[in-house]
Amino acid sequence: RGGVPGAPQAVANQIFCISEYPDGATLIDIEVIADGDVLFYDTETDNNILPISTALVDGEDYYVTNSDPLTNCEGTDRVQITVSFSNPDAPTASTVNP
Repeated sequence: RGGVPGAPQAVANQIFCISEYPDGATLIDIEVIADGDVLFYDTETDNNILPISTALVDGEDYYVTNSDPLTNCEGTDRVQITVSFSNPDAPTASTVNP
């Protein structure tokens, strides 16, 4: 191993059902495939690493990169992920009286 890690893989648009996250979804809930440690940023170019406990914001873009835990070398490519929330309507039932 060694060298600069490749970019992580993730679905670009991730939808979170509000009812599945009663305490609110956080960065840890974003699905990412990476060879090392995952780091989240709030922009594509800044160095502000977001804590994994950061609450997700509807419509917000997050940027993820991959870091090799053995060499502490971080990949140069950031993958953009846009988060959106879904709040499905409660089911309704109609009763028919004969």
